[in-house]
Amino acid sequence: MIEGKITHLRTVKEKDLEELYAHFDSLRVRGEYLPASLLSEKQFKKEFEETGLWTGDRGTILLTAPNDNRIIGAIWFERAELFDCLSLRFLIFRENERGIGIMSDALDLFCSYLFSTKKVQRLQIAVPDYLKPAIRVAQKCGFQFEGIARESLFHKGRYLDLCLYSLLRNECKNLEKIYLHYANLSSNG
Repeated sequence: MIEGKITHLRTVKEKDLEELYAHFDSLRVRGEYLPASLLSEKQFKKEFEETGLWTGDRGTILLTAPNDNRIIGAIWFERAELFDCLSLRFLIFRENERGIGIMSDALDLFCSYLFSTKKVQRLQIAVPDYLKPAIRVAQKCGFQFEGIARESLFHKGRYLDLCLYSLLRNECKNLEKIYLHYANLSSNG
């Protein structure tokens, strides 16, 4: 588990599958940003059984409430096909928990964790230009705007432009802090 100021991050456990699948299966929860394609429950569970939803090239980490371990949201990463980087997506599941800094805290931590544990120089986020809250999260976490991928996402019967943001290893503001955190854990354990 990675502990942040207002959220904790942890991998998916078997006991999470039913709740997590309900969130992923709901187009309302997924909103405008995540693809509208659905994944069957059987396929979702099979993927968990085979990989735990975590491999070297892709993974899902959960955001949980520090006081009661309630699932708040998730961040996904996968190795990009055209770039030597990891692409990230993120979502807070309940609207009333959005816009209060949870995702910024979690994304900062997760980026530090990825740079600390993976041989990767670049993280990137592609987000529709109208999704201002997600753009603010990316900017708050130090991601730099790189440009527009014109009409690169097919959604609701039309093609949308995506804003591309990236964070390089040397731009990650909390990288040293996470190294110190892991050094303290290993010296105390």
